Amino acid sequence: MNSNMKALIIFIILIGAAAGIALFLENEVVASYEIKNFSSYDELLVFLRDRSEGNYLGRGYPEGGFMAMKSNEAMDSQGVSAEYGGGTPSYSKTNIQVEGVDEPDIVKTDGFYLYVVSEDKVCILRAYPVEESELLSTIVFDDILDNLFIYNDKLVVFATNYSGSYWSPHATMYIYDTSDKAEPVLVKTISVNGSYFDARLIDSYVYMIASESTWVIYEEEKLRIPVITVDEEEEEIPPTSIYYVDIPEPVDSMTHIISLNLEDLEIHHRSFLLGFSQTIYVSRDNIYITSSHYQPRFLGGDEETTIIHKIGIENGEITYKAQGEVPGHVLN
Repeated sequence: MNSNMKALIIFIILIGAAAGIALFLENEVVASYEIKNFSSYDELLVFLRDRSEGNYLGRGYPEGGFMAMKSNEAMDSQGVSAEYGGGTPSYSKTNIQVEGVDEPDIVKTDGFYLYVVSEDKVCILRAYPVEESELLSTIVFDDILDNLFIYNDKLVVFATNYSGSYWSPHATMYIYDTSDKAEPVLVKTISVNGSYFDARLIDSYVYMIASESTWVIYEEEKLRIPVITVDEEEEEIPPTSIYYVDIPEPVDSMTHIISLNLEDLEIHHRSFLLGFSQTIYVSRDNIYITSSHYQPRFLGGDEETTIIHKIGIENGEITYKAQGEVPGHVLN
């Protein structure tokens, strides 16, 4: 091979390498790792369009999406001792991860009454004294029921409604006054775009988490603005209430967190553009949401990592605090 041919080959290789580097730099995302919100729906539209054009190719997410590793709903029971002598009889409660942070279940009891999810119904039964046990009332729903909470004379039922479309469900929280167990009264209904994910009860505050895919929100250069509906009054979620973290993570879903004070029915809500939410852990002060990602070997990786989002909660207020990334995935 003569020197001219060698020079030509080297020149072609250098041109190819330069083009590859330029393409990489063009697609590389410069992250500030700051929490930001949107100033307009146009800004949200551009953000979703850019994130859908492959800037985060290769980060990936586990098969099954955000529901694949949904936190286990505690169905076991632990005994709570109490003497019955005009007070509350001994009864079992839902097994929980953190003291003071109640988790929803399909069966709840206060020692005297049972609240049971049964297909499309919630049944309220007198459970004590045993000789007086009876069915007191039945509430029928059009939704797919998930689970419930009880708090004093309040019953909170969580459900997902697919009446509009299977691909655009609504997560709903129904609040009933059960002062009269035979005639429960609906006092508040809160619904938001997406599927019901999980919930927690801390003191008098209920926190409901729902999630929807971003491809439902953004498709073919069109933005479907997410809405929250309270007692049939629909309100668009303002862009200033939608947050994202400027990190190199695929934005696969919008996660909605809604808080409700069961004492005065005051509502707060925030929405976050995150990866697919998979596992949740809640302390009295924070909600931790994880999303796992895997970069295939052919894209230069072979590593599975988990991003952890820390969201502060205090008296119903919701504030994004921090995020971190660790190797591997969450087992439970």
